[in-house]
Amino acid sequence: MAFGLRWWGLRQSIWGDEGFTWLVTGEPTFGGMLNAVRGPYEVTPPFYFILAWLFRRLGDDPLWIRAPSIIAGTALVPFAFLLGRRVVGWRVGLFAGALVALSPFATHYSVEARGYSMLALILAASTLVLLKATSRDSSRLWWLAFALLTTAAMYTHYTSIFVIGAQFLWIVLFHRKSLGWLIAAGVAAGTLFAPWFPELVNDTRSVGSVIIAFLFPMTLGSYAQGLITWIDGLPGVGLGVVPGFVALVILALVGTGILSVFLVRAARSPRLPRPELALLALTAAAAPLGTLGVSLVGRDIFLPRNLMSSLPAVLVLIAWATLRLPRRAASVGACALALAFAIGSIAALQPATARPDFRSAAALLDRQAGPNDVIVDYFSVLGAKQVMYTQYQSDADHVFVYSRSSFLGLRSTEVIETKGRDEISTVRPEQASIEPIASIERIARREALRRGGTDIFAVFLDWPPFGGPIRIPGYVLRSTQVFPGSIPVKVVHFVRAPRP
Repeated sequence: MAFGLRWWGLRQSIWGDEGFTWLVTGEPTFGGMLNAVRGPYEVTPPFYFILAWLFRRLGDDPLWIRAPSIIAGTALVPFAFLLGRRVVGWRVGLFAGALVALSPFATHYSVEARGYSMLALILAASTLVLLKATSRDSSRLWWLAFALLTTAAMYTHYTSIFVIGAQFLWIVLFHRKSLGWLIAAGVAAGTLFAPWFPELVNDTRSVGSVIIAFLFPMTLGSYAQGLITWIDGLPGVGLGVVPGFVALVILALVGTGILSVFLVRAARSPRLPRPELALLALTAAAAPLGTLGVSLVGRDIFLPRNLMSSLPAVLVLIAWATLRLPRRAASVGACALALAFAIGSIAALQPATARPDFRSAAALLDRQAGPNDVIVDYFSVLGAKQVMYTQYQSDADHVFVYSRSSFLGLRSTEVIETKGRDEISTVRPEQASIEPIASIERIARREALRRGGTDIFAVFLDWPPFGGPIRIPGYVLRSTQVFPGSIPVKVVHFVRAPRP
């Protein structure tokens, strides 16, 4: 079931930050790929890119750069089961695995060509290994495994530090006799990560926080919305759509019931949680509290996807809390939660909630655009130009005009002449005006007229930051095609206006 839900989204168009992954993994050499990760537009450590680069040696289909994610996202289901069984019991493990399998959030990032599902899998594994390492008569090799998994997590995403910190805090609070081994593992992981530390410093100065602040400004409301999205939602889609009103009501009722029962029990017999449950609680809270704290005192890093490192622990914790209710209430609550997650997954499979459909837009251009026609790409945000280019199949000569987004303070336009899909022959920077859209329109018209008055196709997201009225002097609108998705993609066809 988990793989089936993830396979459904695997053939969607690549979108957003996946364009950077496509760009980085397109480097022919391993060293070139690492240099691209160190470049100005990528602010993530290299582990996922290494795996995606290796898979891309098998072919240029975008599916290959998503392969590590779908493998990790599917494997996360049995690891959630193992974590739940190890901490509480097999019933909790089964329910936690079911929640991970049905989670629309986990499913989405299981087909995202980025390191989020890989990060969740590595940290779930490291938590299991830590529990094994601190058990009686365990082999010292478990500490070696913990050090290697910690290193892998740090090389996958910087937000791993929140869960790693929670794991270290747990040792200090509950297993001080293992503190020496923990320090040794931490020193080993830090030594292995040290070669990347200068790049970490550079990445902290990137424009990433500017983008996050634009897309998801930190407020009390956005924080609450982000937490619900993390549990049973879909990034970029309103909670009223995924999971929807019915699922939200179910989540609220079950959550209220769990909270009420636990408050009553705590008042009657207050006691500290078992160490294993405390580890779950600490790692579940690590990413939400860590990203909130950094965003309040420094750079804005709060996005639902940056909570992925804590997702396995929080779903195991939810499964445990539900099954701790009185027997009949536990059965009803478990069925209700499974229903709420299933409703969210079904809603997330609809065309209107899918990633922007650049694949269909590119197929339309394959059919309609002739040789030397000008294709204006409005939606590009830095590396996102790779998104449209990778979907395009035609061997005809075309001129792509790409705009770099003005909200990042970048006011440049690129004109790229293509000769076949795999070759970019020239790139000529152009100085844009204060009105980026007007600048693209001017350049598109100039390039079309230079080629004898060819047609112009404008491709853009039907979304306020990128969309807007298009007017090209000397041209008239011939047709408009809209492809549905979480953000619709619009293709507008212009032809030369007849002379009076």
